[in-house]
Amino acid sequence: MTPAVSVVMAARDAAATIGEAVESVLAQTLGEWELLVVDDGSSDATVDVVRSFGDDRIRVLSPGRLGVLAQLRNVAIGEARGEWIALLDADDAWLPEKLARQLAAAGEAGLVHTDADRLIDGRRVHVPVERPPGPLVEALVRENFVYSSSVLVRRALLSEHGSFDPDPALFGSPDYELWLRLAPHTEFAYVDEVLLLYRVHGGQMSADVVRMTDGALAALRKSAPRGPALDARLRQLRRQRRRARLRAFVRPPAK
Repeated sequence: MTPAVSVVMAARDAAATIGEAVESVLAQTLGEWELLVVDDGSSDATVDVVRSFGDDRIRVLSPGRLGVLAQLRNVAIGEARGEWIALLDADDAWLPEKLARQLAAAGEAGLVHTDADRLIDGRRVHVPVERPPGPLVEALVRENFVYSSSVLVRRALLSEHGSFDPDPALFGSPDYELWLRLAPHTEFAYVDEVLLLYRVHGGQMSADVVRMTDGALAALRKSAPRGPALDARLRQLRRQRRRARLRAFVRPPAK
């Protein structure tokens, strides 16, 4: 049977967290899914953990060490059979009603995202993220308010407008570049409910403020919208990048 949703998960040396991520997919009240785990040449037990679940809806793809998140996700999207693509990072987890709630809310939207709690040192912390008022593209220019692990997107939309851009200049922002690229062509539906647990830790890409800012700048430069909102956001990010680099420069060397 063709699954309704293809879950895309990229992983490298994620043995400590990927079991919880996979369990959260298995716990979904919607059962018509497949899980495509793309292993980026892990040196730990990541693949063994995934295979230990013994569920034939789970497939492990091993393209070798690619090292670029966008490329890893695109490998899985190329193998996907579902009408919808769901993104889930190997260190995040879903609540059981996540996929069912999103499909029920989708309507004519091409992308559906949700609210999230952040997991910080084992504690759930809610940080409100609201979509700013105004046209969607302009709102996204001002702020990336879409958690990537909350996203459900139509596969046909990616076929028409392209999947993730593998440009290394984007660093941790290939998702932001994709939202900006898709926003002029479809509605983004929002489920105002915590359906994702987003893990925050020092080892993730978002902890590198300078490179994340550079990635966001690259995403905005690639985006179609032009005008005051974009120009103001680019200036703001450039100031943020300069401040972050200055802090790194003045920080005393580690002992």
